[in-house]
Amino acid sequence: MIDKHLYMDDFLASTETETHITMLYHEFKDLMTLMKLPMEKWATNSLKLKDVIQTNKEFHKSTTAVLGIDWDTNDDTLGNAFKTSFCVAGGKPLTKRWLLRCIASCYDPLGLFSPFTIIGKNLISRYMDSWYQVG
Repeated sequence: MIDKHLYMDDFLASTETETHITMLYHEFKDLMTLMKLPMEKWATNSLKLKDVIQTNKEFHKSTTAVLGIDWDTNDDTLGNAFKTSFCVAGGKPLTKRWLLRCIASCYDPLGLFSPFTIIGKNLISRYMDSWYQVG
């Protein structure tokens, strides 16, 4: 699981049962301790694992960022990846540069916001195709 679910300093995994997640927690914690890489911060939506973490007096975060996406573990909801301040025109003309900056401001490694960003990418693609045909 480490090969498939370890991203830089984040380990992100899901399991079918709460029993399996607590077993995975203990195995992963023991393995990382053997490697001298203790895990310091935990985030989970599993109530059973939250109890185990609190029993071990470890730090648990109720809101965290996972791969650039905000995650509220209490509500089990994902946040918005758009930096909306970049996408406000503010009375300025809408330009290709503005559209590129707005599209690039969305960090979405999981592709959750693709239905929205594809519209802007399609506009840029059409513009570039027409520019190359004229030039």
